[in-house]
Order: sequence, then C-alpha cells, then structure tokens
Amino acid sequence: VSTVPNLSAGLQQAVGNQDIVTTFAFGMPDVGSVYALFKSATRLGGEFPGDRLIALITVKARALLPDLERAARYQLSIDFDVESGSDSERIAVTGEAHEPGVFLPTFLLSRPLSASRQPLRVAISKPVGWREVGVAQPLFAFGAATVLSGLLWILVHVMRVRQVERREYQTRLFRMANFDSVTNLANRNLFENRLEQAVISAQRHRTSLAVLFLDLDGFKTINDTHGHAAGDAVLAQVAERFVDALRGEDTVARLAGDEFVALLPGVSNRKDARTVGEKLIAVLTGPCEVEGKLVRIGVSIGVALYPEDDHLPEKLIKTADHHMYQAKRSGKNRVWPQE
Repeated sequence: VSTVPNLSAGLQQAVGNQDIVTTFAFGMPDVGSVYALFKSATRLGGEFPGDRLIALITVKARALLPDLERAARYQLSIDFDVESGSDSERIAVTGEAHEPGVFLPTFLLSRPLSASRQPLRVAISKPVGWREVGVAQPLFAFGAATVLSGLLWILVHVMRVRQVERREYQTRLFRMANFDSVTNLANRNLFENRLEQAVISAQRHRTSLAVLFLDLDGFKTINDTHGHAAGDAVLAQVAERFVDALRGEDTVARLAGDEFVALLPGVSNRKDARTVGEKLIAVLTGPCEVEGKLVRIGVSIGVALYPEDDHLPEKLIKTADHHMYQAKRSGKNRVWPQE
C-alpha cells in the first residue's frame, strides 16, 4: 500500500483521523474500478506490532450504484474521478443519445453527489432537435429540467443534513461514553484508556509518570445540607479549578461521587508529584459559592509513581487510592506519602 501514491496518501490521511478516508478510484485485475477506504481502528485485545492499527476495505465502484432505468428521451451518466486533477471515468450511461439540431441547445444538468471522499457526479442531458421545436416541447423540456434540478438539489441537501445529524449523533455518543456530564471531565473509561497509553509510552521511552487519587473533604456535608443540585455545582467549580491548576498534557477525571484522579506524564519523583498535589489543595482554599452562600471544601490526595510503585495501570490507581485513605486517616486535606 505504501508504494502506491494514491493508496499511500489515503493511508497517511487515516493516521490519527477519526473519519473514514476514501481514495480516488483505481483499477484492479478481474474486478474493475474500486475505492480503497481507510479507517483508524481501536485495539480490542491481543498484541499487534507497531503503534497504530488501520482497517482497509476495498469497494467495487459499480456496486455503489442502483440499477438504472433506461430513459427514451434523456441520457443519464454517472462518473467518478480516477485521481486528482485527471479526467473522469464513466461508470454507467443509460438512455438514448440524440444529435441536437443546428443552432439548438442541449439541456445539460450536472451535480456532484458528495465531497471529495466519494467524488460521484451525475449528469443528465437532453439534445433538442428541429422536429421537437414547438410550443409544448420546449416548455416541457425546460420544466422537466427545472424539476430534475430541484429534485437533485433536494437529494443533495437531504444527504448533507443526514451527514451532519449522523456526525452530531456520533459526537454525543462519544461524549456520553467518555466524559462526565456534571463536570465535563474525562470519566473512568477515558482515563483508564489514557493511563494505559501513557504507561506503554513510558515503557517504550523509559520515562516515569504519576497518578494522583483525590477525594474531597466535607463534600457529604454540603450535599446533605444544600441538596444534590448544590453538590453538582460544587463539583463543577472544583473540576474547573483542578483543570486550571494542571498542565495541558495532564489529564484529570471524575471517577464517581466526590472522587477524582489525575495523570501526570513525565513526573519522575514523589517530591514533584507532591508539589502538584499541594497546588491542587491550594486551589480549594478559596470558598465555593452555592445558592448565594459560600462553602469551604478540602481534598485528600494519594500519590502513586510508575515504575516505582507498580507497572500495571490498575495497580497504580489502587496504590494511589490506598495512599489517599492514609491521607484521610492522617488528618485530611494533605498529600500522602509525605516523603
């Protein structure tokens, strides 16, 4: 694939791209014209060589077309681009061709069906001969061309609307599966995925990382006193302060209730991890506003280091959780271990 320019370009576009990438059509022996579709794939299990997994599907061009009804007085053609900047290749033609009369026009309507990912184009032509010139025939031809133009415009518009709705639906599904609805932070699913990738990267490059497990102090009192809506408002304010306090490459997620967890790539020792933890404690020293009232909240933080504490992502979270409970037992609103 990498030695063929058309396929190599599609493969490069698919790397890191969530959308399907479609090449221009090309010929294959005993098959005819085909498209190649590339899509970044998700690793579901097992070991695969390399850093990326790309799915490749070839689709026979003619299989994309429905059967065409032959029209007696109109000629319909469907074309696709073979490669960028080249002439189009004709997939199918139906209807009878007629020679136009001298000085008389040929009605021609050409519309693309989609963007460059699947560059199909439909053309409808109707040559006018002298024998057809009269009062009714030109009006009928003009009306028919107008109606067909309108129908094609509606078809293209509906296709675009459905494409936008499909993308919006996929975006909503992705957010529901990977983000917390209260704080807009990453949820457990997305955090565990990022932690797994960070551990793999650290193993490959012989670097370190830190995991912080954070549990809010005094949140239950706020929830019981002011209600769940007020509690959610406090969680949202806390999440915003955590995000502002961390680096762009760090990840902070809400696991459940008042539990948060943070991933700090590149942090190599407990002193640096504890410094970050103390910074997160400091951003909560200011009160949060709930229903016009000011409430105060703290946070206890446990630290786990890779590879010092463990090599497995789930064990790092468990170790940080254990250290967080030690911080709670030692007086709360502190980072543990303290050395």
